[in-house]
Amino acid sequence: GADELPVDPTSDLPRGYEAHEVEPERDVMDTWATSSVSAQLNSRAISEDFALDYETHKRLFPMALRPQAHEIIRTWAFYTIVKAPHHEQTIPWRNIAISG
Repeated sequence: GADELPVDPTSDLPRGYEAHEVEPERDVMDTWATSSVSAQLNSRAISEDFALDYETHKRLFPMALRPQAHEIIRTWAFYTIVKAPHHEQTIPWRNIAISG
């Protein structure tokens, strides 16, 4: 139940299971690879050379606001902040709203 969370899969087991009954997922993709360019994907270009619609991109990027949760600042916000200057030499958004 919820009272058992958070679970550390390296040391905790779901209630009612033994270690030999649980197998961890081994095929994991870093989802931050694409979400770190979410502002560019929404504006239809990652750079001038890699664009579906660069005119739309120029109107929308950098974005005005990035809303996000506080627990993913280290991943989603950080990676996005790093990737935007790498591809476009600018910030990905003008403001960020961190929810509690």
